[in-house]
Amino acid sequence: MHLLALIADALTVPPPAPVPEDEAACLALVSRRAGAVLAACRQALASPGDGGTLYAARDLYGAVSAMPATGYRPAGRPGAASS
Repeated sequence: MHLLALIADALTVPPPAPVPEDEAACLALVSRRAGAVLAACRQALASPGDGGTLYAARDLYGAVSAMPATGYRPAGRPGAASS
């Protein structure tokens, strides 16, 4: 269950402001996070028992933590600064 919650969190990001730069940054972030999710799923499927799932969850948490949704302005937040 923990891995499934992390997958859902990894793939849920705020929608970007309707500006091409923010949309592109959001799509790049979602793409990188989806790659991390696929890697975690492959890791969990390749390992027998619950141990592989726990390690996959740990690795996914670390990967997504390194990819915060701060590289673009979310929609509905006109004062948010992008980095």
